[in-house]
Amino acid sequence: MSDMEDRNWVKSMLAELLVIASVISTIILVVGNALLTLFGRWTTESASIVAVFACLPLGVVAGFLGMVLWRRLIITLEVSLNRDINRDGIVGEKIRLIPVYSGGKQVDGVPPKDLRSFIRSIVADKKWSQPTWVGQQMPSGRTVDIEYYAAMIAPLVKAGFIVDRARRKTGKLTCFDPETIIEHLGL
Repeated sequence: MSDMEDRNWVKSMLAELLVIASVISTIILVVGNALLTLFGRWTTESASIVAVFACLPLGVVAGFLGMVLWRRLIITLEVSLNRDINRDGIVGEKIRLIPVYSGGKQVDGVPPKDLRSFIRSIVADKKWSQPTWVGQQMPSGRTVDIEYYAAMIAPLVKAGFIVDRARRKTGKLTCFDPETIIEHLGL
C-alpha cells in the first residue's frame, strides 16, 4: 500500500467511524432520554449520565485518530532526523514487498538467494554502487549487468533501506542488520 493509498484508507476509515459513532451517539441520546421520560425518571443528572454514555463512541474515534496521528508523527520524525526513534530497526515506515511469482518466487525479477546475498554483501562491505556490482557472479549463476543491478537495488530503495539515491549518487543505507532487511522484504 503506497503512502497515498494509506492516507486515503485512513481518511475513509475515519469518515466511516465518525458516521457510525455519530449514529450510535444519537441513538443513545434519544433512546436513553426517551426511556428516562417513559419511566418518569428524567432529571438533569440522569440526562447528563446519558450524554456521557453518548459521547463514548466519539471518544473511541478520537482515540483512533490520535493513534494514527502519533504513528504518522513518529514516521515523519524518523525520516526527517534519519534516526530510528521507536527502535524497531527501521528508519521510517515498515514496507513489506509482495514477491512477484514468475517461474518461481522472485522479487522484481530477482531470485531470493541473489537478493539475500546482495543484501548481506552491501551491509558487510558498505558498497552498493553499480560499478562495484556489474560483472559479479551471483549465487543463481547470473552475472550482474546494469539491468540486473537495477532490479536488485529497486526493492531496497522502495522499502526505504537505501535513501537519498540519485544519478551518480549511491545514497545512504538506513538499516545495518541484513537479517532485518531480509525479513522485511519477505525473503
